[in-house]
Amino acid sequence: MPGTKTTILSLFFACGIWAQTDYLPLEAGNQWTYKGPSGGFSVEVAPPVVFAGNEYYLVSGFPSQPRVWLRKDAEGRILMWDAESRSEKMWLDTVASDASTGVDPCNSTSHLESREAKYAGPVGEFNYGLLVRYATAQCADAGVESDYFLPSVGILRRSMQTIAGPRVFDLVYARLGTATMIAAPELSFALSLDRAVYTANLMPPVNPRQAIPVLAARFTLRNTTGAPIELQFGSGQTYDVVIRNAEGRTVYQWSDGQGFTQALRTERFSGERNWLVSIPLATADRPLPAGRYTAEAWLATTGGKQYAATVGFEIRHLN
Repeated sequence: MPGTKTTILSLFFACGIWAQTDYLPLEAGNQWTYKGPSGGFSVEVAPPVVFAGNEYYLVSGFPSQPRVWLRKDAEGRILMWDAESRSEKMWLDTVASDASTGVDPCNSTSHLESREAKYAGPVGEFNYGLLVRYATAQCADAGVESDYFLPSVGILRRSMQTIAGPRVFDLVYARLGTATMIAAPELSFALSLDRAVYTANLMPPVNPRQAIPVLAARFTLRNTTGAPIELQFGSGQTYDVVIRNAEGRTVYQWSDGQGFTQALRTERFSGERNWLVSIPLATADRPLPAGRYTAEAWLATTGGKQYAATVGFEIRHLN
């Protein structure tokens, strides 16, 4: 996929991870989304908990293993905490060619087939991954058939055995740490707020600069599909933002009082574009009442809100 592979490889070089063998990054907040032939699943890492003197991260979302506590040892093996036996077991041995495994209740052993396996999928093409195959003799038509791991990224592809034959799930999105995002080609529109709660400081003596909180709304249009889209606008207005209270009443609209040219225009768009709007949460120089609100942003294209997103937030008063 153009651009994706170059971005990931550049990141690897910059971080110097080629010598690492971290096949499943365990950090709170890491998440992966996989797409299959008729659905998919998402995996997420929660903060660690200590069992028997070791920190284990709660990993949730694998289809046949919804919750599993994992940690890594010094050699990169992935170990799991068994709550029933209150002991540690092997989840995946990334060192031994053949070993016991706990990736799925239907799998008993793992075999490391290659450390230079080739892969081609939604997030790029690679030839240095770890290909692991599993024995599925414990269950009929169930269990994990194989995993393809990319160092410092995680599982790129999982093949699962079903009664209808193998089902393949490929990574389409990953959020790793606070800055690394990996995504397949996509068309999306998203809205982000800088906070979940905005506080109006009304403690006397009231400082006007502190009394009225300001919301920063950033909205993003991404088109990495490889084919431009056409955006048709009925005027010089490109976007709009509204704030609504819990009753659904509009208490702020960015376009109110704005002037726009009345000219039809068409734009062909590829790539990513961001807009940022700062909104004082006030009316008539007074903070908006405390309570729940929603912010909605959209592109002002003809034909209605084709690209729109909504996010909720709260206003609190400090008296």
